[in-house]
Amino acid sequence: MSTKSIPLSSYQIRLLAVLALINFVNFAARQVFVPLIPLLRGHLHVTDAELGSLQTFLLIVLAVASVPFGFLADRFSRKAIIAVGILFWSVATFAGGLASGFIFFLIARAVVGLGEAAYAPAAQSMISGVFPQERRAIAQAIFATGMLLGGLAVTCSRHPRAALRLADCPLRRRLRRNPSRHCAV
Repeated sequence: MSTKSIPLSSYQIRLLAVLALINFVNFAARQVFVPLIPLLRGHLHVTDAELGSLQTFLLIVLAVASVPFGFLADRFSRKAIIAVGILFWSVATFAGGLASGFIFFLIARAVVGLGEAAYAPAAQSMISGVFPQERRAIAQAIFATGMLLGGLAVTCSRHPRAALRLADCPLRRRLRRNPSRHCAV
């Protein structure tokens, strides 16, 4: 290993900043419904077990789909795979805000997991391809920090109002129109 520091190009810095920011949104999209559980219980008329299965199902889809998307990222355009992943989880997060039934919301959460499964392997492969071996560990650490800060943002906004502001999802507008049908926000 060389003791001489290799300077990063502006492209490497921009790429890492964008991927870390996307990773922030990625994890926030995964976690944003957690503070909304009291509202969702009444809105979707579901049990605690059903609400718990939402995150479980997302994680199962994420785990199972990550390997095939890793395979695809090794063979096809990583930029295209990342774009498709972002599109999937963004549309699914928005659609989840429109959900009026449990099954629709469960499917939306699964598609969030599918989009996240496309993003992570392609982004990590892109980082490995752009950064020299001497800088890959710190680049991957910065990338991972984006995800952790996204989770922290949602954790710090455990109050339903803060979570709704963070997501600004369609459910927020529905709750404003008819707040008496839902838990106090």
